[in-house]
Amino acid sequence: LQGVYVLKTIPEAETIKAALLKDEAKRIAIIGGGFIGMEMAEAVTLRGRKALLFESMPHVMGGYDELFQEALEDNLRKHGVELHLGETVSRIEGEGGAARRIVTPLGSYDVDMVVFAIGVRPNTDMFTDPRLKKFKNGAIIVTDAMETDIPDVYAAGDCAEVTNAITGKPMWSAMGSTANIAGRAIARTLTGTPTPYPGALGTGVVRLLPTLNG
Repeated sequence: LQGVYVLKTIPEAETIKAALLKDEAKRIAIIGGGFIGMEMAEAVTLRGRKALLFESMPHVMGGYDELFQEALEDNLRKHGVELHLGETVSRIEGEGGAARRIVTPLGSYDVDMVVFAIGVRPNTDMFTDPRLKKFKNGAIIVTDAMETDIPDVYAAGDCAEVTNAITGKPMWSAMGSTANIAGRAIARTLTGTPTPYPGALGTGVVRLLPTLNG
């Protein structure tokens, strides 16, 4: 359906922005209440559009402290974001080839646009060499030098695991900062300066709508 978007790349962000600026884009459904969902809710609201945010879990930003989650939800509601928590999207219905409503077990909601923000996973199914070891989620297992079990083959970014700088254990950190530092470490190693990846903390930062009196 036209009007259904995903947000991962810069071109996709530019396409969504252009669609949001159209007069007919008044009610925007955002599916997913994580980092990207939060930032999309802010972007939609600051442009004077109505954001309807659907999250299948009981709260946004799953995995965080409940008091923190509730504070975020209170702030979103004060700015006019319509939260549908614990509500799983069943389907998107369209008319004339374009998305027109979101359907869940609890109701049907008219919308003009839909943005998926339900997270990412390692895109590694194409790598079938049995020497390439992977985690259960598909992330490629690497050494401290970001080298795989295949000599001279390295991996970095969302497709690979890293070491947690605090626990020393493997972790998956699908974040731009992690990919950037790991990629730079590999580049230095390949150009003659062995540079182990120092480890990730897995922290994240998100800006949400300002306070109403701020």
